[in-house]
Amino acid sequence: MSPNCVWWWKALQAFLRLALAGIFLYSGLVKAGSSEQFFAALTPFTMLPESFLQWVARWLPWIETGVGVLLVWPRTARWGAVGALLLLGAFLFLLGWALQQGIVVSCSCFGQEEPPSAARMIAVMLRDGILFLAALGVLFPPPKSHRQRPLPPDKVNP
Repeated sequence: MSPNCVWWWKALQAFLRLALAGIFLYSGLVKAGSSEQFFAALTPFTMLPESFLQWVARWLPWIETGVGVLLVWPRTARWGAVGALLLLGAFLFLLGWALQQGIVVSCSCFGQEEPPSAARMIAVMLRDGILFLAALGVLFPPPKSHRQRPLPPDKVNP
């Protein structure tokens, strides 16, 4: 891969990293200010005990905020990407489980209350899938630049 391609990969990673950081910081901070509303949005997830849902409503916003902070700085971005992958994987699993069970929920991902619908849940799952791919892009380092070396004289065909 040419050095220019490595530069573009690094630029893309920086963009993905900062975009994910902004999304997780915003999402976490909005939910942190309204944990009661967020808890109400979690109650349809009947597979989880209420005490665990209360813990999630209290701490998930701060975990999301922490992931966002880790994504801001390049030195900690890989840890932030791992955190984002774990959170997004859990979100995708829970939304998929709810849809499969016929449970329609409002995700309250960014604090706003929207009327719940299966179509909206599918759209949220698509968005989370795209964010999951973005986190994978942050996690993997740019490919090494491979310079073509000239063949030794004895290997060149006359």
